[in-house]
Amino acid sequence: MEGISGCHSGASGPDEAAPESESSGTSTASRIPFSAPANPVAPYKFHGALDHEQLSKLYAESDIVLCPSWYESFPLPPIEAMACGTAVITTPYGTEDYAIDGHTAIVARPRVFPILWSPWMAGPQPDLRDRLARNGRAIAESLSWDAAVEAREELLWRIRENQMPSSRSARFR
Repeated sequence: MEGISGCHSGASGPDEAAPESESSGTSTASRIPFSAPANPVAPYKFHGALDHEQLSKLYAESDIVLCPSWYESFPLPPIEAMACGTAVITTPYGTEDYAIDGHTAIVARPRVFPILWSPWMAGPQPDLRDRLARNGRAIAESLSWDAAVEAREELLWRIRENQMPSSRSARFR
């Protein structure tokens, strides 16, 4: 399926020209070996290292972005894809602030992950994809450094005043 992108970055795949490192003149591929395994169930293309413009274009042109992770503190690929208006299927690790299952993304435990994206393999899911993309973009647009600083300041003042912080879910009401 052409419209599925995975969250990969950092090294060029074996079939692509590897960018040269500015500092050493050696290619990224020669320093970081990577070989994408063949996957007849969910074929994909490894895009290698992309600049911001190329990555934004890839996200925007994809039907869905799959971002499985076992551990992250605040993974950027899912929120970047949402900001580009693309539906996301991800895991809950580090995405709790913006990936709301069934509303802004499909959120699954890693071992259950393949089951949840299998409907896309059977055919397009335009209504679900469009709803996730629309809601995901709205939440991505609501996140900013100013809002993060304001929330942190509020939390620190509440702690200073010995007040219990409000629940995280109140933010999404």
